[in-house]
Order: sequence, then structure tokens, then C-alpha cells
Amino acid sequence: PDETGSLDLVAMDDFIYGEPVAVEGLTIAPASGAIFQVGSIDLMVGIDAGAALIDARVLFDGVEVTGGLAACFAPGHLKQGGPVFSCHVPRPLLSEGEHVVQVVVTLADLTTRRNAVRWTVLGDSLSR
Repeated sequence: PDETGSLDLVAMDDFIYGEPVAVEGLTIAPASGAIFQVGSIDLMVGIDAGAALIDARVLFDGVEVTGGLAACFAPGHLKQGGPVFSCHVPRPLLSEGEHVVQVVVTLADLTTRRNAVRWTVLGDSLSR
């Protein structure tokens, strides 16, 4: 439109978005930038912290999946002694395309750690 009157025109692109980056003390694997074929994976979350874990949230493509993964995660330990949780994600849950996994944990000292990864899942070559 024109620039007269009380209307202003504003155009934006996705310049505000930034790629997820590793956050000290919270690790997600496979790491950001992973590219793999449609299939199953082992999702791992490692927390290197001195305080106990009291709360966690996991989002997959913006959808809360904490409840479903809570029953799946098997505990372990980092070499430094922090907890590691791993979950086998079955084939039907990973569709072709871009996916973002976000993890937020709260520790007993009330600090919060966040991290996110972005994966690219390629189509199943066997079905083509």
C-alpha cells in the first residue's frame, strides 16, 4: 500500500531464528545437524550437574512429549557422575523432514538448563 495515513507496512523474514546450540551441562544426542534415514534412533540426554534433577520437559516439534518419554527413558551416568537418560525412539515416530527436540531441566538448586537439537530425516530409500 502507500505510506500515507495511519497504516504502516512491516515485512520480516526468519532472521530472528538461530540454530540450536549446545548448552553447557545439558547434552542431547544425536547432536544438532544430524542427518539420517527414516528409522529408529536412541535419543540420549546427559546432565552434568552437581544438584539433583527435580523436573524435566521434552518437546518434539513443539509438542510436549515428556509423559511418553518418562516411561521410556532408562537411567545411566556420565563419566563425571551426572545422570544420562536414553530412550529408543521407534521407526514410526520419526517421519521424513526437519525435527526439533527441546529439553528443559530444573535442578534442586532451582537452576534451569536448556538445550535443543535440529535433525533432518531423509526418506526411506527402501520404499522408493
